[in-house]
Amino acid sequence: MRQLKTIVVLLLVIIALTAAYQNITPIKGKAITLGLDLYLAKWETPPIPLGFVIVMCLLGGALIMALVDAPVLFRLRKRVRELEKDLALYRPSDTVNAYEVAGEPEEETPDEPKGA
Repeated sequence: MRQLKTIVVLLLVIIALTAAYQNITPIKGKAITLGLDLYLAKWETPPIPLGFVIVMCLLGGALIMALVDAPVLFRLRKRVRELEKDLALYRPSDTVNAYEVAGEPEEETPDEPKGA
């Protein structure tokens, strides 16, 4: 399952990088600037290529989803630990052969009829 997840993530990254590369040509020379304009202060970034913005948005979305899923993941891991502890209570303390516990099965002699 982990390998499938890795493959899907790699495919998404490749698709995002391809889209970013293909979108550079139409807006060549254009860049995005991010800014914050408060009444007392103004802040603006240097020009940022669109491809970089697209990849950063993809990575930001992946980070947000990881943060959303983290509590569920921790809860499930905790539950697995609890269940493993409960299961350990029902396991035999030492390894015992099933025949030693139940006794050796009785073998019938060919001379005796069954049910006699």
